Amino acid sequence: MKLSLDNGDIMAVYTYLYDEIADTKTNTTEKLNKILSSLQKQGAEIEDVKINSVQKNLGVFRSILIIYEADNVIEP
Repeated sequence: MKLSLDNGDIMAVYTYLYDEIADTKTNTTEKLNKILSSLQKQGAEIEDVKINSVQKNLGVFRSILIIYEADNVIEP
């Protein structure tokens, strides 16, 4: 999806999906902050972050979807 900015530049919208299976005492916040910082340092503008978390017998299943604008796909 391409968006036109006020100054006429066009940036595309991309997504990055991070999945995690862990116990309830993980450092997910630290991992998420590292991913977001890495994307921003490479020129991404973070639009939204969606988190889905499900508790199961084996632990916590988390899916984190990061939606960002950039000139091209960025890997954190």
